[in-house]
Amino acid sequence: MSSSSSTPNSNNTNSYRGGGRGGGGSRGGSRGGGRGGGRGGYHKNSSSNNNDSRPTHFFAVKINSTSILDDLMNWQASALLEHKNRVQTSTQQFDLEDYLIEREKMHFTMFVLTLDTQDDLNNCIQIFKSCQEELKKIMQTNLEQLPFTFKLSGVHTFEDKEFKKGRVIFSEPAFTHQNGQKTFLDLSNCIYQKLKENHIKVDASINTQIHCTLAKTSKSKKKNSPKAFPEYLYRHKCDTVFGETDTDQGIETIGEILLCRMKGPNGSDGFYHVEERVSLI
Repeated sequence: MSSSSSTPNSNNTNSYRGGGRGGGGSRGGSRGGGRGGGRGGYHKNSSSNNNDSRPTHFFAVKINSTSILDDLMNWQASALLEHKNRVQTSTQQFDLEDYLIEREKMHFTMFVLTLDTQDDLNNCIQIFKSCQEELKKIMQTNLEQLPFTFKLSGVHTFEDKEFKKGRVIFSEPAFTHQNGQKTFLDLSNCIYQKLKENHIKVDASINTQIHCTLAKTSKSKKKNSPKAFPEYLYRHKCDTVFGETDTDQGIETIGEILLCRMKGPNGSDGFYHVEERVSLI
């Protein structure tokens, strides 16, 4: 296991295809995951002028690649074993599995927003759909007509004061095209600005550090929940590339953006309920 810094690095090339829990199994689609896991729902008797409302929805890119997801589950299995071996002599007695994100819910969050009423939701959907041609143009211009593809690279934790070190473990996209990150942020900003212009309550900014959450301490509210994950977890296989194969099967193609609801029943695939989707192809 590497002990190098957890500073994000999308140029890693080491692959991990470990065994353990395997790729096809679900750990329960009803449990929350990702940024949207524990918040949301429509507010009773509320209006769009209520600044105290909590976010209810988020825009996301879902991760669907079987190869990437298999590798993520194998990393989780390896991390669980590492934790089990260490927790016997540690003061942090918590069940790591309670804090791991489910296979079905792996995604990138673009930004979150608050839709207090059904009218707010309907308005948001119409604005979102109206962005489609501009989103496609961004893709074509930035990527020179090439597919928008990526793998996941590394195991990291946020180092800034807002998230506190060790509270979130994540992996980052390693885009195939040199303009990949710019394209993702341009797509996010396009939707964000259109909603903001139409007075939809969006978050303070788009998510500029693109990441897929693998585990987070806020996922479970148990009394013995850790304030931060032990360092050995986010340094465990920290140079891993998820989806690194000899073929293109490990490369995920971004083909659509989803407007998702944070709370409530999941979709039939175990992912969050999708209010609307816009194709980029």
